[in-house]
Amino acid sequence: MSCTLDSNLVFLGEVEPDNLAYLAGILFGGAASGKANDWQALASGVTRLGASYQELVDGVVEKVGLTAAVKGKDIAEKEQAVVELLRRPILRQMAIFDLDKMTADIPEDMSDKDANELCSYRMSSKMEKDSKTFSMEEFQLVLKDAFGDDTRMEMLLQMAESEQKQLGKKKGELPEPFIPALRMPDPNIGKIVQAVVEIARLRKFVA
Repeated sequence: MSCTLDSNLVFLGEVEPDNLAYLAGILFGGAASGKANDWQALASGVTRLGASYQELVDGVVEKVGLTAAVKGKDIAEKEQAVVELLRRPILRQMAIFDLDKMTADIPEDMSDKDANELCSYRMSSKMEKDSKTFSMEEFQLVLKDAFGDDTRMEMLLQMAESEQKQLGKKKGELPEPFIPALRMPDPNIGKIVQAVVEIARLRKFVA
């Protein structure tokens, strides 16, 4: 290829083409046919999202308030931090869908304070249980189906940023501010986040 390949993406050359199909779909949509057999085309497709891969990851890290938490970490650790942070609001939403079941047997004479604490405990327990069976493949499907466009992805990122603020408060750390836009031209945040999550998954194939 005439262009210089991004050093953070050369590992894609070690991944079996069958495992690259989903990344090809994220990057090229309906034109993805055959692209999974050309990892260099995929690497170039990632950087065509608007910046180097390092800048893309750092942009998402900044957007969800993780900059301080991942300072000095390598790119794989940054990817994983993004994945883990995005999982929490999704698991929370999954728990909220079952809220009726969680509150069905709460006695009517229980105080609002105790009822809220019990419901919060049950939600936390469900999130913990779901997290053990929520695979990266399922995670990607949720990202695609529920948060695939930029508007809905912005909503997910704001939920994740809120999660990070809560975590920062618990640890007594000052949370990073929410950054309303990635520092790159014309960001396609839906594709960027899906690509980062998928690349984090693919990296495990060669770890």
